[in-house]
Amino acid sequence: MSGCLILIVGIYAFCIKGRTAIHNLFAAITVSVSIWLVSYSIVYSCRDPASALFWGRVGYAGVSFIPALSVHFHLEFIKKRPIKAFMLPLYAVSLLLVLLAQSNYLLRDPKIFFWGYYPQAAVLYPVFLLYFIPVLWAGPLLCITELLKEPEDR
Repeated sequence: MSGCLILIVGIYAFCIKGRTAIHNLFAAITVSVSIWLVSYSIVYSCRDPASALFWGRVGYAGVSFIPALSVHFHLEFIKKRPIKAFMLPLYAVSLLLVLLAQSNYLLRDPKIFFWGYYPQAAVLYPVFLLYFIPVLWAGPLLCITELLKEPEDR
């Protein structure tokens, strides 16, 4: 349900509010989050581990792009044009993570819990976290840094 609501907000931002870069990036973030949330709601309702693993891997296609899109959105928000040399590696790592999620190196063997199946972290999952957490926090930290600057330095 929440994945669908988030997607509706993104569609609204994309269609109704105009096609500025910030609206497009916001819409892209909502698509990524929606893919993650909808896929994992399907994971929890799967009857067999193979289906749960498939949908978990689909969900990581959304999760993997959230950090790069977040940084890009925040740079646009504070009116700092993102440098292609900076953003391109972030998007490349996101794409690499999508590909790795399709193997047993990132996600493996779903385990059954009382709420349903959940894919288990595999050997490269710590690498995913080393990318996901700092990059996701980079955008808000850029905004805070910009906010704390003296007005004449902005």
